[in-house]
Amino acid sequence: MVGRSAMYHYNGGENTAAVACPKAVANDKPAPGGPAVLSAGSQFCVRTSGGKVGCDDVKISRDHTGYIVLDHRLFTTA
Repeated sequence: MVGRSAMYHYNGGENTAAVACPKAVANDKPAPGGPAVLSAGSQFCVRTSGGKVGCDDVKISRDHTGYIVLDHRLFTTA
């Protein structure tokens, strides 16, 4: 579960998320309050309670069953 205080706007594709999300989290400008609405095509960066940074992409299932798939990735830090 991600609270709005740990969600960060992002719209840049999977290939640049590993660089862009740590920058978005470092700038510490979370998404505005209220419940998160997940719709196909949306993306956002996240910060876990342990301080790890990740990215979530919301997609429609490939098998066309109407399900929405949340593709969640956490990035390692050096």
